[in-house]
Amino acid sequence: MEPDIKYCIKECCGFLRANSNMTIYLYGWADLDYDTVSQYVITIIANDGTDTTVSTLTVDLIEHIVLYPTYYEYTSREGQVASISCMVEHEESYTYPDYIEPLKVYIIIDNVTYNYEPHYGCLHNLTYGVKDMCDNKTDCSFDVTNANVASQCGTEGEANLWIRYHCVRDAGWTTWNNWHDCTRTCGGGYRVRHRNCSNPTWNYFGSPKDCEDSIPEEWERCNTHTCEYSGRTCRNDYFSPECHIYHTNGTLDILLSNWTHGCAWDYNTDDYWFYKPEDTWHNGISHTDSLCHNHYDCDVLINDSLTWCYTSRDYDVEFTYKEYYRCGWGWEDEACSRTKVSYYTNRYISFCGTMYWEYGCIIPQWSQWSHWSDCSITCDRGYQTRTRYCESDTESNTVDGYNNTCGQKSDEPHTLETRDCLLKGNHRYCTYCEARNFSYVDIGNLTLGPVNDTEEENAYIMESEVDIVRCCGLIASWTFYPVNVGTLKFIVWRSIGVPGYREVVGTNSVNISDTDLNKINTFIPPDEQRITIVARDFIGWYDGGAQILSYDWCNASYNASYPEHRDLRENLCPTDTYKIVTEDPQDGDVVNWNGTKEILYEQVFAIQYTTVENTLPYFNLSRYEKTIPDHSPIDFSLIDFFFNDTDYADWFVDYQPEYDNDQYFYFDTWSKSVHVKDDLLHIVGERNQYHLYVMWAEDSCYNRVTGTVTITTFNGPPTFPDFNKKIYIEETATGALYTFTVDDPSKGPDPITCNMTKTNPETENVFFLEGQTIHLSSSATLNADTFPEYEIYISCSDGTDTTMGFLRIEISKDSTDNELPEEWVEVESYVLGSVTIASVTISSFTIFNIIMNGMPAFY
Repeated sequence: MEPDIKYCIKECCGFLRANSNMTIYLYGWADLDYDTVSQYVITIIANDGTDTTVSTLTVDLIEHIVLYPTYYEYTSREGQVASISCMVEHEESYTYPDYIEPLKVYIIIDNVTYNYEPHYGCLHNLTYGVKDMCDNKTDCSFDVTNANVASQCGTEGEANLWIRYHCVRDAGWTTWNNWHDCTRTCGGGYRVRHRNCSNPTWNYFGSPKDCEDSIPEEWERCNTHTCEYSGRTCRNDYFSPECHIYHTNGTLDILLSNWTHGCAWDYNTDDYWFYKPEDTWHNGISHTDSLCHNHYDCDVLINDSLTWCYTSRDYDVEFTYKEYYRCGWGWEDEACSRTKVSYYTNRYISFCGTMYWEYGCIIPQWSQWSHWSDCSITCDRGYQTRTRYCESDTESNTVDGYNNTCGQKSDEPHTLETRDCLLKGNHRYCTYCEARNFSYVDIGNLTLGPVNDTEEENAYIMESEVDIVRCCGLIASWTFYPVNVGTLKFIVWRSIGVPGYREVVGTNSVNISDTDLNKINTFIPPDEQRITIVARDFIGWYDGGAQILSYDWCNASYNASYPEHRDLRENLCPTDTYKIVTEDPQDGDVVNWNGTKEILYEQVFAIQYTTVENTLPYFNLSRYEKTIPDHSPIDFSLIDFFFNDTDYADWFVDYQPEYDNDQYFYFDTWSKSVHVKDDLLHIVGERNQYHLYVMWAEDSCYNRVTGTVTITTFNGPPTFPDFNKKIYIEETATGALYTFTVDDPSKGPDPITCNMTKTNPETENVFFLEGQTIHLSSSATLNADTFPEYEIYISCSDGTDTTMGFLRIEISKDSTDNELPEEWVEVESYVLGSVTIASVTISSFTIFNIIMNGMPAFY
């Protein structure tokens, strides 16, 4: 057979080589461009010299995209409005019925710096505040304030803000493309159609997670009708049908067997002009069917054994002749003639020379594949299965000894398919680790022995697909098989976001002695040393070059399929285990694995670990109440929050105060303290306001703890900012003696009323208070000899609280009396609590008494 390409769309379709491995090649100069053409159709003609077969092949291109990370930086200043956006990476998508639209491209905050050098060198570099406001939004604008950044570093509009962020664009399904041609033209085949997760495409940080609810290809049965053939066979030849198509044997079903003329067995051929084949035929199906029905093949000689077969037909043939007669008138006698028409009978005879036949080839047909089963596990790496069966009404046992069933020869005999889980809900990563072993294969099933590795590397990391941590929990035990003595340090490595760089987040060390060698050992760390692992961590170890752990080999090209089972699961034989030379890794060390390293291909090391769920964090405060005056300034620090997590290597990934809902307080994520956000609530006539401040913290395993503190803000009482002066008054003074100031710190302002509550010595109608001015009554006179001094007590109230103070007035006879004797000393007044003490003047003898006996009481 000499195959040839009749038609090919686009020059890149290649050519067909006429050999046993007929292969379509891509020309070396051809370039496939998914954006230009995503599907090609190749039509092929194959000819064996007598017959021609036409077939088509549909080729769908899979888009190969190389993605690179893009980061954005933004700067602003305290008091300004910050605005960041991911619209630059937005892609329009088209919709259709049942389209699941992914989230619009959204922001993820990577780094934040908020600093003001003069403010105690304050530097804030935590992301929580900005992250809580902007993450998962396409556009984000906010006022640059301490409260929004969650830091007290800002002051008077001088702090600088720097943000580094990236954009996440997830992908969605395209519509289904056209159905491909059926794999069979009859007898039950399959056809497939595809779709891509590229509507829109995902970027470096995105994923096809919105496509995980389904699969990219869809199959259905097609052309399930019986394969039928037709033709003719001449007299004395054999009709020899065979039921074999698509590598499958079947059974014959005779549909038509008609004897008629043909093959040069006609008589009276000169008269054939009026004969039509459909006019005369004889049915030979009974004889043919008796020889071929329910057979794989048969041979039928075409002769009169089918049925006596000839055709005959009598017909009239028209001819003309002349008739003569006498004619004339009387004395004239003439001879006349006329033409007449007559008929005679003729017979046509023809023996049957051709049998026209039709037959069907009924071959076994596979059923439609079942739906994929649920995943074997709800997260981590599981598998699904689907099945099919042979349609019972297409199977047969033929009379000539053929057992016809599906899957004959190389025609895909498998009835079971297994694949890795792909459906939504069966995530590659688990929230929590289950209590089970994690390894490629159990150590007990490995063939282990001495290690004769002379390389100098001493640190290992396992980064193969099967070794990547896919859950969150605590490592409860290590199981291993040592073959050399030394100190074995188990390490949990974690990516820092820079390709190839890994941080040591936790270690467990165990000393290996001679008694531990060549057997399975288990190390159980104390509870406080159980290392926290999270999804995408890596496991490794350090042995100082002692080559402590043994290993076995695996085959990365092995496929577990067998004739009845097609296994589509990925081969998980480790191929990405690395080792390097480094210093003894300590917690917090960052190691660059991009340099010189040895790749340990197809080696299964004798190490595995078990996990348990991690410990819940808790909220711990000695006091769950805090009272502050309602005039406390913005950014005032009022209380520290204490969240605790006892797990080794665990940390809080998020602090979430209610920024958007809390009007008066914010949380500084660096100092872990609560601060005043805005002017506190003040209601005239109400002494206290009560506020519940709620925030939560979430550890690396998504365990959340909530803390609540009751904050009481009280109405600050009036104050006397300039009441700390003593006064001297001459006997001749009259009218206004002294004016003081009263302030309301609560920024009400509250209506303040002041009263003179007492004088000492007690007097009547000597002094009176008008507003904030002390007056001498018009009817009163001062006498230094009689009363050389007075104490006046003042109380001022804002409606809820009262502040008390007193003023000492000394009376002098004239202006020279204002000079103090040498033995008198001036003492300034002070405010204690809500009582203001005015300045006083006392003698040195009184000071001696104070020193010896304590402060005298004032009444």
